Amino acid sequence: MHVWLWFCCATIILAEAPYTESEVKATCVFHLAEFVKWPTSAFESDSAPMIIGIMGSDPFNGALDKVIQGETVNSRKLVIRRSRQAEDMKGCQIVFIGQSEAGRLPDLVAGLQSANILTVSDLPQFCKQGGMIVILIEKGKVVFEINAGAARHAGLRLSSQLLKIARKIVD
Repeated sequence: MHVWLWFCCATIILAEAPYTESEVKATCVFHLAEFVKWPTSAFESDSAPMIIGIMGSDPFNGALDKVIQGETVNSRKLVIRRSRQAEDMKGCQIVFIGQSEAGRLPDLVAGLQSANILTVSDLPQFCKQGGMIVILIEKGKVVFEINAGAARHAGLRLSSQLLKIARKIVD
């Protein structure tokens, strides 16, 4: 899906009554996978699934499970892993660090920096603390902040389409 179309859909979804903020954020996490390129070494094999980790309490209330059900990204099945330990996230390609982990954020980000993991959160200061992508909802719209330098350091390539819609890019 073209990033502009996806971004508009996410904004419209939020405006629609039946969708919650957690459902919209879950959809955003899923679609982020379409705009990131991981090195082949980030996966155990060519047929290995793409693993989305959730650190701490599930901020999506199960919505991410529903969003990814039956979906694939680059022919890879999607799997969710939950934990409070950064060490348990080492095999993941995406890790969402929820607000329940705000007090441990610097240690968690540091523990994930050496791996090819896209770190995502909804904590406003996330990019300033070394995280890669912040998903915020402001005035009914989805807003992204991106730490492109942290993504490059992790060996990830972010799509120019994704960078174009970011409200703020830290390098």
